[in-house]
Amino acid sequence: MAEDSGATSFSPPRASSRLARFIPAIDWLPNYRRVDLGADLSAGFLLTVLLIPQSMAFALLAGLPASSGLYAATVPAIVYAFFGSSRHVNVGPAAIISLLTFSGVAALADPGTGEYIGLAMLLMLMAGIIQLGLGLVRAGFIARFFSQAVLSGFTSAAAIVISLTQIENLLGLDVESGGSAIETMIAVVRELGNIHWITASIGIGSLLALLAYRRYVPRLPTHLLLIASRFPAPLILVAGGSLLVWALGLDSDGVNVVGDIPRGLPTPALPELGRQAIVDLVPAAIAITFIGYVQSISIARTIAAREKVAVDANQELHALGLSNIAGSFFAGFPVTGSFARTAVNYQAGARTQVSGLVAAGLIILTLLVLTPIFYYLPNAVLAATIIVAVSGLINVREALHYFDVRRLDGLTVTATFVATLAIGVEWGVIAGLAFSLVVFIWRSTDPHAVEVGYDELEDRFRSLSGDPEAVIFPNTLILQISAPLYFANIEEVARRIEDAVADREDLGWVVLDFSGVADIDAVAVDLLEDILRSYRVAGITLLLAGVRGHVLDVFERAGWREKHPRALHHPTVRLALESLGLLDRYTGGGRIGLFGALPQEEIVPGVEADEPSVREHRSTDR
Repeated sequence: MAEDSGATSFSPPRASSRLARFIPAIDWLPNYRRVDLGADLSAGFLLTVLLIPQSMAFALLAGLPASSGLYAATVPAIVYAFFGSSRHVNVGPAAIISLLTFSGVAALADPGTGEYIGLAMLLMLMAGIIQLGLGLVRAGFIARFFSQAVLSGFTSAAAIVISLTQIENLLGLDVESGGSAIETMIAVVRELGNIHWITASIGIGSLLALLAYRRYVPRLPTHLLLIASRFPAPLILVAGGSLLVWALGLDSDGVNVVGDIPRGLPTPALPELGRQAIVDLVPAAIAITFIGYVQSISIARTIAAREKVAVDANQELHALGLSNIAGSFFAGFPVTGSFARTAVNYQAGARTQVSGLVAAGLIILTLLVLTPIFYYLPNAVLAATIIVAVSGLINVREALHYFDVRRLDGLTVTATFVATLAIGVEWGVIAGLAFSLVVFIWRSTDPHAVEVGYDELEDRFRSLSGDPEAVIFPNTLILQISAPLYFANIEEVARRIEDAVADREDLGWVVLDFSGVADIDAVAVDLLEDILRSYRVAGITLLLAGVRGHVLDVFERAGWREKHPRALHHPTVRLALESLGLLDRYTGGGRIGLFGALPQEEIVPGVEADEPSVREHRSTDR
């Protein structure tokens, strides 16, 4: 997207006060440039024509009246515009969060009832309070703990669950399903003989039209593409479907429609705070808190990277939390940043958060004067809109990629995917996170510690298991350790050191390459000191090479500078070997390698010199 090179207002805001840091609009709004207004108005209009059908569709997915979707697309978006650190993110109803809302509330009340609406408002308030609280304690870093493998498996499964829940509206079925995808699928199959064919014709026709629009419109010539982009398929189907039902009186023939939508915004009201309801909604609130935040911050960072600007993770938590809190007073349900609408907003040329304010204003205008036109809108059209919107979340290619790169990550995707389908969306993501945590702990307790030798051709150290032709020095063991060392894995490292030492005869020196050790705790330092002392008694010298600054500080605080001065201060493996005098024996006439001059005859396989020399070490010798 091209932007005015002089758009200095786009640089990250420099807050002049604590209040301005908490409300970024205090900085950018007074400096708003009139030249940006046209782009923001245009983007806001395009955002609105996508937002209206999507908001109503996601309300349907959440088990709420269509009006709730429009309410959730207004007040939260206005609040985010003032508190968010991204100028492009659109906050409002989103597919996965709507599904989580339905999953959490449907177990407590019948969808669409007044009690259900009140519980959805309470859930929105709870999620907002948790998000705001996390932002206030600067917990924005939590997004890092959500593995992309977990999110990939969860979103793919959630997309399938969402699609299954909408088959009822798409085909005009009356399905009573359980909480899992398998139960829903069984219930749908049982009801297939009761398809309402008029509804199914509208639903399937809408589905095919949306898929065709997605596939063929991007291939149009540029001038036609610009025209088509201003008339999104969902909006055309909303208008066409409503007109068709009205003209033919299909609502009298059993086609379910949206019905009456109250005009204007609802009167602000505090959600009913029932103690038992709060307890029952905690799992859903936690799932929505974290999934919603991770989705929103991911979108914000993606756009920010393209624009070369910054977003504040903690401020995004503030903004999202306040958006949900405010929306809960206006009959809304939980919201987050939307991938599709943010992309439309960005590609349409939005310059600032004003585009979001324009969209919210247009939806309020729609609520005030245009709600009657949605009376005849068929639910089948909204169901088709939902199914097509979430179809892009199913990412088989990414799952296969994880299996190709590292099987454990592929298993994490699979475990999360299966758990979400089998036990439901709330517990599915929790199961995925638990599996990811177990994998992380297992990896950290299984550190990378391998024996290395010298590859003369590439002039570097290489693992002997990966390069059996690598040579090693006589009476010397070099182990490369690549992991933070702490109480949970240091004993495994010690075992590997002992096994490697046991495999070697006449060993005089052990060099530990610490260049890959980023951190170490006191337990690990103490155990390494025990190893050093026991080897010293056995006539083996232990040296540490390439110790990083932070790790070196820990060793020095443990007194190693005074107690073991020779063991610690070797910036590289080469310098450690030089300190042992090993390199001095092989200088003169040989080929120059990492360790200096190496005699040609002493690296020929199978040749031994009369005195200690460099020899080839093959994996078959061990």
